Amino acid sequence: MTDINEKELLLRIAEGDEPAFHSIYLRYFGKVYGMSLSYLPDVFMAQDIVQEVFARVWLNRAELPGIRNMEAWIITIARNLLIKSLRKIYPSGWD
Repeated sequence: MTDINEKELLLRIAEGDEPAFHSIYLRYFGKVYGMSLSYLPDVFMAQDIVQEVFARVWLNRAELPGIRNMEAWIITIARNLLIKSLRKIYPSGWD
């Protein structure tokens, strides 16, 4: 998928196109899931992070046409959610 195709997908997602959203999901699922698995103690928590990341992508779809680097945007969402989860798991380790 080229950048032009991704930009077109982002425009389509902003308009509510679910198949375009599915394409973006398939493209970035592995990165988000792998990142989550590397920090969290079980697969269920990692799956929850993936679900939340892509729920946020869909809920904020109106912003997508302005995103210049979709991968960085998605990874930032995942990172922030992972930090939040880790703070809940290890509250004394984040002082």
